[in-house]
Amino acid sequence: MLYITMHEGDYFMVGDNVKIVFDHSRGRNQVFIGVDAPRDVQVLRGEIYENKVAELAVKGDRKAQTAKKKILADYETGTGRYGAQKASQAEHARQVLAGEIKPTNEHDRKLAATAKTRQHAQELSEKLIQTYDEQESKYNMRKESRAERAKEVLAGN
Repeated sequence: MLYITMHEGDYFMVGDNVKIVFDHSRGRNQVFIGVDAPRDVQVLRGEIYENKVAELAVKGDRKAQTAKKKILADYETGTGRYGAQKASQAEHARQVLAGEIKPTNEHDRKLAATAKTRQHAQELSEKLIQTYDEQESKYNMRKESRAERAKEVLAGN
């Protein structure tokens, strides 16, 4: 920061076209200055500038949130650039699950492991159903053979 000692009427330049003039002071707490700048140069007091910056930051956050919502909506609905990305990811996942391509990253490995676990669970479920059906069939055969023996015994008596 530059500190300057000035007398009434002294001035300094900021760039080639902004002139800051020391007009006068009133005691130790107030200094009157003049700013001569072109109309396209915005001159603001510190507190006004800080409020404006804070307001722009809030607007920027809102714009960012709106953009994020749009991206998520595109992704979920399958429209726009991010929807295409989702479709591409879904196709990639299908290829990993089908074994058409090898898992290339941690997500793919987890996906493949989940698929193997599901496949294993389905195989176990099918074996269990098959075993149950076989046991039920054996039980029914025993039941039928007992019924036949009982008929033979009753017919023989």
